[in-house]
Amino acid sequence: MKKIILFLLGLSALFVQTANAETVFSGEHAVRSWDAQQLPVGDYPVLSKASAGDVIAVTISESGGNGRVTLQDNSWSGFADAYNCADGRHYFVLSETDAATVAANGLIVTGENYTLTCVELLYKQTLWEGTVDDNSGWGQSDAIDNSIFAGLTAGDVLGIGVTAINDGATYHQTAIRVDYTTNIIEGSTSEAKTLLYELTADQVTKLQTKTINVIAQYLCVSALYTWTDEQPGEEDGDVTELWNGSTALGDWGNFESLRYDGKGELAHVKVGDAIRVTFTNAAEGWQVYVCDASSYSEFSGGYFSGEAQDEAQSVVFTVTSATILEAICDRGIVVKGKLVTLTKIELITYDTSYDAVAVSIGTEGIATWSSSKKLDFSQSGITAYYASRVSTGVVYLTSATTTWGYQGYIIRGAAGTYDVPVTDDAEYPETNYLKATSDYAADIAASEEGTWHYIFAKKNDNSEYGFYKLTTSHTLAAHKAYLETSTDIAPATQHARIAFVFEEDATGITHLNHSAHQGRDIFDLQGRRVSGKPSKGLYIVNGKKTVLN
Repeated sequence: MKKIILFLLGLSALFVQTANAETVFSGEHAVRSWDAQQLPVGDYPVLSKASAGDVIAVTISESGGNGRVTLQDNSWSGFADAYNCADGRHYFVLSETDAATVAANGLIVTGENYTLTCVELLYKQTLWEGTVDDNSGWGQSDAIDNSIFAGLTAGDVLGIGVTAINDGATYHQTAIRVDYTTNIIEGSTSEAKTLLYELTADQVTKLQTKTINVIAQYLCVSALYTWTDEQPGEEDGDVTELWNGSTALGDWGNFESLRYDGKGELAHVKVGDAIRVTFTNAAEGWQVYVCDASSYSEFSGGYFSGEAQDEAQSVVFTVTSATILEAICDRGIVVKGKLVTLTKIELITYDTSYDAVAVSIGTEGIATWSSSKKLDFSQSGITAYYASRVSTGVVYLTSATTTWGYQGYIIRGAAGTYDVPVTDDAEYPETNYLKATSDYAADIAASEEGTWHYIFAKKNDNSEYGFYKLTTSHTLAAHKAYLETSTDIAPATQHARIAFVFEEDATGITHLNHSAHQGRDIFDLQGRRVSGKPSKGLYIVNGKKTVLN
């Protein structure tokens, strides 16, 4: 899934040993030449709580300043590597994929030239979100409220999240500045990642008492984070009981279902919320799965296992993506497993959780889209367009930062699935010829005089995408769109294909679908008229600079 993802970064610490963390392993294990310390979830259940953005902290000694710390998953595939490590703590941010693997199976700590003394899990908390986006020089945010740093102490970890950069720049820098004059934290990167800093007492005092700004040069800063030993889902959320009772799962013999009409408050889940499953009588090798209610397959990060324990214990599954959110909201969940007795299932919601929709684009890089919800595409990495006007053979598409519910759109971008947040502040397209199916499939009637319908498609494998007149009724999938006009705009040639024009953007250049040139005066940039079908590129079409796509 494409979305804002924290990339791995291992940094040498300042070795103040007071940062909050939950201990995974404590002891002494010599790692002289790839002598691995294996930490399976069954023996180290803290790892089952790992989520995207959390940090694995590894403390080493006897390194001589030349240790190499490597983290691997249970299949011995490395996902983090730090060289020239001195004695002390070293931090590794978990990506979504790595967090899911660690939570399900644990990890392996290996490398060379050090003694491993401690492995800890730190849970991510967001302190601030915004945009400090500068592509030409230093750009400065408004002063940040000191209250967000109130809970920090010396030794805590502060992160600066970088989500976009200017690849053509020579220097990529960011800093946290005091009183508009002095950088107390600064760093540089030419990658998208999270920069980590272990705070000194002096830095904490200044963060809590001085005027603080985040600044950037040739990159974009989107968030400040810290990491603590308080797992999201355990504290500070609002808890709603979904089910309680006593269900012995046996050896895969039973399950608990909160499906469809019985899903209750799960219909209102948001990204960042958590589902807590409590159980007793856990035998050795117990397993618990939080599953999609339609397939009974576990969600990513929804698998937990451990060792025997008679007392009540809980596992927490966090909703990490819009894809999971939609599955739970629409269908609910099933909790299954073996060798435990389920006693309670709860939903934990947070003020920081947010509603979002999973928006998918195929390999062609273009698709229709609709939803019942209003969406904010500004930070999504894809562009949405509505059909602002039409003429024979052409649909004119105008870009939109936000989309309105129950309206049709065209979306363009790299192939993938994107988490697009829901917004209350969307711009309504007063004229839009694209109609929505929204959240359910719809039967689209055949065209008739006064109401003409067109489906976005390819005529065959060799043709380009366009709108084609609908001559028979057609069932269109949910979250799609079709074109509706009061007059027939299908051309008599080109297989009755209606092409599309992406209207002028900030560059003053119109983006014209390549086959939509018929009937237009086209010149190359030297002023020479182009006859026939031109190749893709930049031309003058009807007096305007135009990119033929």
